[in-house]
Amino acid sequence: MKRTAAVIAGIFLTIFLILLYPDPGMTPEEESNSVRLTFISPFANTGYWGTAATGILDAAEKYGMNVKCIGFAESDPQKQIRYIKSAIYSHADGIITAGIENSEEFKEALDMASEAGIPVILIDCDIEGSDRLCYIGTDNFEAGRLAGQDIVEATEGKGSVAIIRNEKSSINQQERINGMKSVIEQYPDMKIVTVLQGNQNYMIAKEQIVNMLKEYPDIDVIFCPEGYSSICISQFLMEEKEGYEDLKVVAFDLSDESLEMLKQGKIYSIIQQDPYTMGQKAVEYLRQYLSGESQIQSETYTNVQNVRRESIDQLYKYGSKDVIWHTY
Repeated sequence: MKRTAAVIAGIFLTIFLILLYPDPGMTPEEESNSVRLTFISPFANTGYWGTAATGILDAAEKYGMNVKCIGFAESDPQKQIRYIKSAIYSHADGIITAGIENSEEFKEALDMASEAGIPVILIDCDIEGSDRLCYIGTDNFEAGRLAGQDIVEATEGKGSVAIIRNEKSSINQQERINGMKSVIEQYPDMKIVTVLQGNQNYMIAKEQIVNMLKEYPDIDVIFCPEGYSSICISQFLMEEKEGYEDLKVVAFDLSDESLEMLKQGKIYSIIQQDPYTMGQKAVEYLRQYLSGESQIQSETYTNVQNVRRESIDQLYKYGSKDVIWHTY
C-alpha cells in the first residue's frame, strides 16, 4: 500500500515539475510542426501544378509545417470535393485548393470547412461568394491583354486568329480571351476566324487541329488561353516537321513541350503565370491566419509575363522538386 502511494506521489510530482519547468528548448518553429496543411490539386503533375506544390512545400519547410499533396491523373471535380471533405474530417489545420466553377457542392464543402474552423485558400481559380479565406492567382484579363499585344506584334497588326480553348469552359479562359480581344479589336485588319473547343484526348485534339487548319488555311496565329491546349499545339508542332513554318502560336503556361517549341522558335511567346508564388503565399497567409492575424487580403494577384525565345533566361521559377503526390 505504501509502495502504491509512493508511485502515485511520484507521478504527481513529475507532472508538477513538467508544468512548472517546461522544455526551454521548444522554439516557435518546433511548435508549428503540429500544423498540418492539405493541398488538393486538380492535377498531379510536374508542370504548372507541380510548380505550385513546390512553392507550398518550400514555404512549409521554412515554417516547419507538414503538407500532404493530393492530385489526380485527370481533372475530376467530384474527387476534388471528396478529398476536401476528407481533409476536413481528418482535422487539417488549413486547406489549399483551386476553385471549381458552377458547383454548389464545392461551395458547400467550403462552408463545411468554415464551420469546422478550417481556413481554405483558393489559388489559380477564384469562386465568388464562396466561404474561402482568400484568393491568390493571376489577373486573367490583364494576362489576356499581354497575349493580345504579342499577337499584334507577331502579325504586325494584320492577320487571322484562331483560338483553341479547353472543352471544359472556365471563367479563367473567358477572361483571358476577353483581354486578348480588347487589344486586337483596335486593329481593323485583325479578325478571329474560329474558336475550337479542344478535346481532352490528344489524338482527337490533333485531328481537330488538322481539320481546323484545312478549313481555315489563312490562319496566321493560334492563341491557346490555357495550359492543356498549349501542350496539344506544342506536341502537334513537334510531330509536324514541315508545312507550318509561318504559323505563329501564342500559348499559355509553361510545360516541357511548350518550352521546347519556344526554344525552337515554333512558338512565338508563352504567357507565364507564377504558380510557385501562388503556393508560397498561400502557406504564408495560412501561417499568419493560424497565428491569430485576421486581416488577410481577400485577393492577391501574382505576376504574369510574356516569355519569348530571346528572354527564356527571365523565366519565373518553374518545375517541381521531389513532390510526393497522393494520386487518385
